[in-house]
Amino acid sequence: MAWLVGCSDDGAAATASESGSTSTASDASMSDASVSASSSGTAVDTSSTSSPETTADESGSSGVTADPSTTSTESSSGAVDESSSTGASTESSTGSSGGSSEGSSEGSTGEPGGLPNGSMCDLDLQCDSSFCFVVGPLGGVCGECEADTDCDAGGCSVPLPLANPVQGAVCNDGSLGDGCDTDAACADALVCATIIDVPGIITNETCGECAIDADCGPAEVCSPAYDVPAFGGAWTCEGEGTLPNGSGCRLDGLGPAACASGICTPGDVLGILQLGVCGACEFDNECPMGQTCQPAQVDLQAGLTGSFCG
Repeated sequence: MAWLVGCSDDGAAATASESGSTSTASDASMSDASVSASSSGTAVDTSSTSSPETTADESGSSGVTADPSTTSTESSSGAVDESSSTGASTESSTGSSGGSSEGSSEGSTGEPGGLPNGSMCDLDLQCDSSFCFVVGPLGGVCGECEADTDCDAGGCSVPLPLANPVQGAVCNDGSLGDGCDTDAACADALVCATIIDVPGIITNETCGECAIDADCGPAEVCSPAYDVPAFGGAWTCEGEGTLPNGSGCRLDGLGPAACASGICTPGDVLGILQLGVCGACEFDNECPMGQTCQPAQVDLQAGLTGSFCG
């Protein structure tokens, strides 16, 4: 599947914190002024359905401070150049720690950091593959790709930071249920459509048979076949009245018509997402005397359970 997803450089939002301090001392009896400047900056890349988009926001701190009367620039050799034209003082990159627009980590040499795929990460540079796919607040995972364009063919399936063990993003061949960014990544007549959408966390698009009901034949409904443990699945064309209880269904429009019971109710996922599930009831008065309608459930390991009377 393709998570809201984000990437550390190409698909994630990045935030940066900056701090800098400068002190200037002068003596009334002397003509020269001594200026010292220190700067520090860190850049942290954190990040992110119907079509998912990935955006990149990069920032870094430069440790720039200003004095209304003088300007001092400290070079890498430690020499101080004073000027009164700009009123700003900067320290060269050799005297600062971090704060680059690409992000940096302590001990980084600019080469891949050596973390294998499946390792948690913050920056591309930390991964042996140079791809750290960030899934919102769930964090980043080293993998094979961050977008379809990182793969030789097919698309890029999103990482699974909640899986045990954690799984990184992988390149695929565009088969049914494979992650994608566009239709071009999907094989044959499959189309790329959003299957899971959790704003700010994950938007997962996968290759499927349809995106809307009109893509299917007569008396067929475009329905979601969820793969809950993978936070994915695929849209498939299903005949009206054919899906058994516990199957995924669309909550809107003709969605419930695909269920054999004609009933599609929402199942909650961690309080952040609701998936439609075919079930036996929607209200208590649809159950036998003495029973109540139990809501649909979604388990991250077991999958979907439809509503039932009990």
